[in-house]
Amino acid sequence: MRIFVVDGTAFWSKNPRPMLGRLPELRRYPYYFQFTLNGYGPDLEANLPPLGERVGTFRALSEKIGPERVIWRYDPVILSDVYTVPFHLEYFELLARELHSFSKSCVISFVDVYRKLAGPFRRHDIRECSTDEMTALASGMARICRNAAVPRAWISGSTTPARTAVLAATATSTLP
Repeated sequence: MRIFVVDGTAFWSKNPRPMLGRLPELRRYPYYFQFTLNGYGPDLEANLPPLGERVGTFRALSEKIGPERVIWRYDPVILSDVYTVPFHLEYFELLARELHSFSKSCVISFVDVYRKLAGPFRRHDIRECSTDEMTALASGMARICRNAAVPRAWISGSTTPARTAVLAATATSTLP
């Protein structure tokens, strides 16, 4: 690949540890990482290292390439009997405290249950967030970001009436 034909590369990963040793090969290219890190267990995210190890990878990646090139993604937010609003707020706060110095941005998104995902989601009792739950989560996460000094955070995802309502309700005092 010739550098003059590449504008930039975005790497999306839940575990970029295998790439850490190869980062010098990318030094001529503009790139950044979108690193998904949340508190889900192996019931939803099998084959990932334990959370503490992934936090260590996040920090190591940030130390190698700089916090402005590592975007923390807390997504998708899903709800079930196990993964509740309090669960998400607890893990988001824990991760915000751990990562605030290692990233300049945080992206939050809520799950969209598409038809092809409906079957697997039913097996785990996963459901979409209601407008009230999204508002509670967005407001709580915004408060956590302010308290943990996370520089920038925003909600990503499709624009539905519920998401629009959440953004309108939280825009003035929460996520920039």
